[in-house]
Amino acid sequence: MTTNIIEFPTRSVREWIKVERTIRETLEQAGASQEMTEEVCGRMKEVYEKYDRVFTFALGLPLPEHLSLEQRRAIDNSIRNAVEGLTKEIHEYTNQVLFDRLCIEIELYKMQSEK
Repeated sequence: MTTNIIEFPTRSVREWIKVERTIRETLEQAGASQEMTEEVCGRMKEVYEKYDRVFTFALGLPLPEHLSLEQRRAIDNSIRNAVEGLTKEIHEYTNQVLFDRLCIEIELYKMQSEK
């Protein structure tokens, strides 16, 4: 009996597909050639893979036993909100870095094409 195993792309691969789609659409709207698009996307994929990270956070916060369930939930929500805010900031920063690098790669391609 054979089993059919369906492999789904990893989080990293799924995220890259979104980034690549955005790059391709942006370059197409700017009138970039297919050659330029392929070259820039290839370079950006290398950058993405090099700097792709999953950040983890673990917190073992001992709480006094006398705290009520409501107080414990309030502390939990406060920590959760702080971590979510930090996650959003990291995501926005990463997007800005990738955009800046994309601009550099476009300029580099143009300069190398002129030679």
